[in-house]
Amino acid sequence: MPLRHRYQAGRAATFAWRSPACTLESVTPSLVVNFAAGAQTLSMTRLRANASVTAIDDARRVLTVSSIFSVQGHAGADGQAWLRTVEGGIFSVRVVSIDDSAETVTLAEALPRNVDVAGSTLTWATWVAPLLSGWMVAQRDTPWSVTWQETRGDNAYAPTRRDEGLLQIVRQPFDTGLTEQDLRSLYSWVHENRREQGVQAAIDATLEELAIELRAELQQRGLDENDVNGEPFRLAHAAKAAAHIADAIKPGMAEALLAKAARLTRSAMHSMWVDANRDGAVDSGERDRLYGAVRRRVGGSFSAATTRTFTTTSEH
Repeated sequence: MPLRHRYQAGRAATFAWRSPACTLESVTPSLVVNFAAGAQTLSMTRLRANASVTAIDDARRVLTVSSIFSVQGHAGADGQAWLRTVEGGIFSVRVVSIDDSAETVTLAEALPRNVDVAGSTLTWATWVAPLLSGWMVAQRDTPWSVTWQETRGDNAYAPTRRDEGLLQIVRQPFDTGLTEQDLRSLYSWVHENRREQGVQAAIDATLEELAIELRAELQQRGLDENDVNGEPFRLAHAAKAAAHIADAIKPGMAEALLAKAARLTRSAMHSMWVDANRDGAVDSGERDRLYGAVRRRVGGSFSAATTRTFTTTSEH
């Protein structure tokens, strides 16, 4: 599950938080969100229950576990976890796939030979909490914080830590609509990366990159990426995601794909709809125009031959 804290107004949602270090088992992380109607304090739950490790294969990548998670397939962006050994050691690991029937998980990288995994515990890094629809009133900058305790091993000091940030509750969260199937149809070789991490993680990461680029262009006008229809950027998003994957398996191709993504981003910016008054309707001047002159760099350098402007007055 992507960790973009961007939600649709009026709809229930799930808040996801990934701990940067192993959390103390006896203390549940606490989430506080300052909604427009008032602050809500929520106890979080792990995305998946802990699992006891009973064995490891010769390649030191496949763990056999005694309790499984009722899920199958690729863990993707949710695969970050911690392996806590009986000797008190804590190792950061990334799970790339889960086999429910065989009760095994496959790691992205092999564990060292000197790590005894028998009796160890696999602990997931992602925690979640439900956000009720009644709380989800449109509010661009909604502060959140998670208070938690880190564990550094048995009988070790367990400091209390606090993460914080902003979530957005908007009419329509920015999304290009790009799917794994779309990406594979455009770049058939991406299946080569599937065993290692799947492609959804690349799609999620590059969607956020694209959103950041658009935000830089629009924020000076009091707007952000959520005021833009994302569909025109689908091909640019695909090229970015393919470059992300190629960087690991086809390094020579990544640079060309990034250049292609930049060109596609520039083209899409001249055909996007900016919902300047945030009413969900295409008003006069909002379609097929950039909001004001193009002066910033978005996905690469570009220039506009003329200054483009539009008004937000509706036609009657």
